[in-house]
Amino acid sequence: MPTHAVLITWRNMEPKVLPGFISRAQTKYGGNFHRIYFDGSATQDLQHWVGGIPAEDRIKIFISGHGNVGVHYITDDTQTVKKTVDDLIDLVSDGLHGRATSKATSRMCQVNMISCLFGRTPDGRANSSPAARLHDGLTDWDVFVDLVARTESIVGSPDGRMTSSQLSHRVYEPVYGRLPKFFLPKVPYTKVLFTFEGDAKVMRIATYDRDDTYIEASTLDGRRTMWADYSVDQIVQTINLKGTGLFGTGAKDVTDEREKVFKNIITWYDAVRNPVGLKGKLEALVDGQGESETDNFLLHRNPITAKTSSSIPKKATLIQSLLAAYPV
Repeated sequence: MPTHAVLITWRNMEPKVLPGFISRAQTKYGGNFHRIYFDGSATQDLQHWVGGIPAEDRIKIFISGHGNVGVHYITDDTQTVKKTVDDLIDLVSDGLHGRATSKATSRMCQVNMISCLFGRTPDGRANSSPAARLHDGLTDWDVFVDLVARTESIVGSPDGRMTSSQLSHRVYEPVYGRLPKFFLPKVPYTKVLFTFEGDAKVMRIATYDRDDTYIEASTLDGRRTMWADYSVDQIVQTINLKGTGLFGTGAKDVTDEREKVFKNIITWYDAVRNPVGLKGKLEALVDGQGESETDNFLLHRNPITAKTSSSIPKKATLIQSLLAAYPV
């Protein structure tokens, strides 16, 4: 367990985003917890902090900013000031100043990205997330660290870190804001670790079980987990909120019948994290066995289109493309 930790962020992230994290870190690390700011002399301050710690002591560098899927930068709380992955590579490689020079001892320095969605793959491939690019970039400079990132949106609370699913983050929060009813506890398979196995770079996915087990991203289970994350991303983008009630003047919610089916599937997946089960639920929507618009997405809902069109409805096409990418 590292005995020294530093948080690198913007000053405007602290009041609303980080108070719970800072309080817990101060309790855990005491006087060995420090803060450094991007809107200051971050590189020089990191060099100074690292230089004061014995080489045999483990250190942890927390980096905080707002992130998103496939976005290779983080931002301050206004979401206008950026630090790109390349900026972070320069900061960490220069700041460590001769430390973390061996793959065999990468665990002695952990970079922990407490930025939403920084570890999520935008296309189902292990090496395409911002976190993977950051770890690769540091390795290219012969800086060998363990790097931890999250695949979901994360929320600080008095009881610890909570998770905001892609459904909540992309569909409900833009309309209703970050309400506690949208939050989930620590969800399995939402933390990734980039490290080394001998001379090779590896990505591992945390199960969040009692033994803190990780699965290798390169295994069949790992690849299916990343497929499921990618599938959820693509499905969530088709779900919209509209006004309910008479003339749509009521509270906004999912009103389209097929989008409700998608919402229910994603809600189920958030609870169980079962890629095989997700595949089965999607297959059932395009196997041609159902007789209604909600259990057979191959049916056109427009009566005229149903008689004249030979094309497949868009949501069914999406499902088929996702199923075709399922790892076997």
